[in-house]
Amino acid sequence: MEIKFFNPLKSIKKMKRATRLLLIGVVVGIVLTLVLVNLGQKKEKEAVAKTISTLEKNVQVSELSTYTSIYNGIATVTDPEKPEKVKYYVSYEARIDAGLDFSAIKMEGDLKNARIVVTLPDIRLQEPAVDVSSLDYLFMDDKANQSAVTADALKACVADVEVETKEEKAILEMAEQNAKNVLRALMEPMLEQDLPDYQLVFAGEEEQS
Repeated sequence: MEIKFFNPLKSIKKMKRATRLLLIGVVVGIVLTLVLVNLGQKKEKEAVAKTISTLEKNVQVSELSTYTSIYNGIATVTDPEKPEKVKYYVSYEARIDAGLDFSAIKMEGDLKNARIVVTLPDIRLQEPAVDVSSLDYLFMDDKANQSAVTADALKACVADVEVETKEEKAILEMAEQNAKNVLRALMEPMLEQDLPDYQLVFAGEEEQS
């Protein structure tokens, strides 16, 4: 028994000329479409990469305060040798700045969803600035009322405000929101010009957009 194998080339040769031309045209069309799609994606990737590079240069600044809060508190200063003995109380006013390192911001292009995704570094509280002129003392030990009292009082006030505000989430949240507003103001006009079909989103907010 003779086994005959199917030869697609031989079958194509037997087709009518018009049919062969039509088949070749379809194949060529598919190939051209794939090439054009790949070229389009390549150009889009290049445009996104170029835009991200420009955006990153525009926000390359160091630590920037994006929220300032005024805190009024009372620090307690005790005797180093007798911690249970209070030398004096001192009321104060301090400025608390919260911000982030803009140079640590990361950006990534999401071609599938036409978005530029921005990832912010952690928001940090900067060292509080205590207003020396606001210091008001209540001495429990008159011997503590000396010329060097201001330096010790400032240290106590800084330590006090750091403890009181380190868990203050509202300050951090406001600083983060303000940072996003600043970045939108800087980046969206450029994005509208270079990549009008793209949207600016922040990491963690992708599902909300």
